[in-house]
Amino acid sequence: MIGMHNIQNALATIATGIELKIPLTKIKNTLKNFTGVERRFQKVGNFKNTTIIDDYGHHPVEINSALSAARFLAPESKIIAIFQPHRYSRLKDLFDDFCSCFNKADHVLLLDVYAAGEKSIKKFESINLEKGLADYGHKNVLYIQNQNLLAKNLLKLIQPNDLIICLGAGSITKIANSLEEELKMKINIFKDNFVEKYIC
Repeated sequence: MIGMHNIQNALATIATGIELKIPLTKIKNTLKNFTGVERRFQKVGNFKNTTIIDDYGHHPVEINSALSAARFLAPESKIIAIFQPHRYSRLKDLFDDFCSCFNKADHVLLLDVYAAGEKSIKKFESINLEKGLADYGHKNVLYIQNQNLLAKNLLKLIQPNDLIICLGAGSITKIANSLEEELKMKINIFKDNFVEKYIC
């Protein structure tokens, strides 16, 4: 497991264990064998040496932590964040924080808001977040209005050793888990451009 947030969690676990008088050897072995939880920086695919990660992060602090971990894991790689905002109300309440939490990603692809039963809120859609990120200085942000075009846009961006991280609490986990196959299916459409980038 990687990331400063996981180090902080581990330290809190150690402190709690000591307070409860749990033997240090047991604490050590438990932490050693802990493999993490599902949808927390979980590797779900690999396409031409581009790693695909699924992460539940849908709050600005969580997103920043996940991207910090990605940058730590792959300091020389291009990091592509795919974000599906979760709830219009959250996007509205934390809009400025969302606009500034993607700084560690080289590219940000935005999907439509996952409503989770909410009605849309004017001026707080993904297209508004695209503008917000650009206003905060992010140079490579794109709102993908048609989800079917996600793979097409990724194939234009990715190169070997890149890292794709899918972020959100909605249906994006399905997208993340099917992304490797989707990229394989779409590759022939952009074959000439793709082969030129990946040729050894």
